[in-house]
Amino acid sequence: MNCLCSFLRVSALATLFMVKGITVSAEAKKSLSDLEDLIIEAIEVNPAEAKQLIMSLTDLEGYDDELLRGHQEFYDGELSYSLGNWAAAAGFYRESLPYFKNLNDSSKLAIAYNNLGLVESFLGNYDKSLNCFSESLKIEFALNNAKGIAQCYQNMAIVFSEGNQMVKALDFYNKALEVFLEEEAWEDAAAIYNNMAAEFSQAEEFDKASLYYNKSLDIYKKQRNGAMEARVLSNIGALKLRQEKFDEASKSMERALFLLKAEGDKIGEASTYGMLGDLYKGRGDLGQAVFLYGMAISMAEESGLKDIQIKNLLAEYSAYKSLGRYNDALSSYEKYIALRDNIIAENPEFRSGALSMELEQQIAERDTRLYRAKIRERYFRGAMAVVAVFALFGFIIAGRHRRRLIKQNEAEDLKKRVMKDKSNPEFVAICLASVRLSIEREDYPTALLQLDNVSELIRQIMEYSSQELIPLSKEIEYLKTYLSVQDQRLQKNIEYRIESNILQNAEQVLVPAMLTQPFLEDSLSNDVALNSKSIPKLNIAFMRRGNLLEVIIEDNRIDDNNDCRNAALEEKYKALGIAISFSNIKRGRSHTVKTSEFGEIRSEERFDGNIKKGHRVYFSLPLITN
Repeated sequence: MNCLCSFLRVSALATLFMVKGITVSAEAKKSLSDLEDLIIEAIEVNPAEAKQLIMSLTDLEGYDDELLRGHQEFYDGELSYSLGNWAAAAGFYRESLPYFKNLNDSSKLAIAYNNLGLVESFLGNYDKSLNCFSESLKIEFALNNAKGIAQCYQNMAIVFSEGNQMVKALDFYNKALEVFLEEEAWEDAAAIYNNMAAEFSQAEEFDKASLYYNKSLDIYKKQRNGAMEARVLSNIGALKLRQEKFDEASKSMERALFLLKAEGDKIGEASTYGMLGDLYKGRGDLGQAVFLYGMAISMAEESGLKDIQIKNLLAEYSAYKSLGRYNDALSSYEKYIALRDNIIAENPEFRSGALSMELEQQIAERDTRLYRAKIRERYFRGAMAVVAVFALFGFIIAGRHRRRLIKQNEAEDLKKRVMKDKSNPEFVAICLASVRLSIEREDYPTALLQLDNVSELIRQIMEYSSQELIPLSKEIEYLKTYLSVQDQRLQKNIEYRIESNILQNAEQVLVPAMLTQPFLEDSLSNDVALNSKSIPKLNIAFMRRGNLLEVIIEDNRIDDNNDCRNAALEEKYKALGIAISFSNIKRGRSHTVKTSEFGEIRSEERFDGNIKKGHRVYFSLPLITN
């Protein structure tokens, strides 16, 4: 739900004191002002009453007929806009323009052009829309109305965005942002940040999108605008969902839902339930996804939010079909068709956003044929299974025995390979050579200190390399020893930080022994660390995320050739997971680790703005407790 904020400017404007030489009395002026207030309120809550009030504009006394006709056309446009009837709204706004021109009502004329530009953009008439915004912008410049100028810039940016012209859109957003910040219109600036984030998200520049969403979020928090804070949180959730960062997406969406409930925002609440449904569908939890889609549909139906209802009906249909619940899927699809036809009857322009009737019919027929074919296939497979089960039974047993032998052999080979990677005799030899060099220089205090650290490191390597899993506390202790040795070897004061949100339970949490060493070796490799003038800096984190333990390693290494290095690290990482999995299967351990539970290793560059600051490697492990 990327919430693009455009400005429909409903007027509660000062009326003219003199109209074509006719003096307007204070009483008449108050009558028009009061009637405008009633119309604006009725447009929001009672369209039928609003129509009657708009028609009564021409009954006012003391005003020129041309002024009243202009107001009537304008508010008919506002009413059609609120009902989503864009074509009618465009017609009414267009009819109001000559009246306001004749009356020299520049303020009203600017608003009419602005709102006409909006509905033209909704109709896909982008050139006409930009022309209208340009006319509005000229008038706002003449009036020296800073906020009006910024609003025109923002609406023009949205039109460029709809036309997939990202560079122009960002240019106009920045122009609007500059004015809003200068005017200290903080919430308007927050809307700009939100829209710019949506642009970057569309271009899959996720880091920039996240940055701008957070800028928008900070402003809404300071302004205590819970409704808009919730909308931005929903957008952040959608962004994280696109990146398949399900835990982060869930946190943002659940916080948004809490705020939306507090604000009584039924539209946002229904939309967020639908997004949570998409999240659980992405996780593969289709049962929970169906439940959340149902919540969104029910809430949208109660509030008359047909656009949200129809979207979630289609999503519910897809989820039911994936679950194999074809009767429920058919029911959802029939509701979708009925609602779609109802919306098209009310607003024919909706047809352009829906699938054609013929295509939907073909899809439905295809699904029916697939369902029947699956039923026939199941009966056939069942019959074949009964006939073949006894013949296959012996082959299955023999196959299982053979696979177990293969797995045991693979486990032994992989275990030897992982053992070598853990003990790393080459590194120990390099460390001892460093001690020898200090002795040759007769720097005996340094040599003794190095020897103490190296001996402690060798002791830990000997102790831990024979173990598959060790407590997290021992892994952290080993890392500190390892980094001390590296510090002395490189003759650099390595700056590092080790953090975790489960330190109080570090004795109970188990991790593969010396798991992070290969990644630290990569960060401190000779060709990078020794030739670098900067002090090596490392951030190492072990963070619990639900049933996973996420490991994050950040460094300040600046180099461009990462492909080979990352491939080697990933191979070691996968080998470690497979070795542990096979070995545990062989021994029948209760905390068996499945290879599939070892998350994909990911490596990325870290930036501060456009400046490269280093690298980040992160991966996830199943959370294992003793």
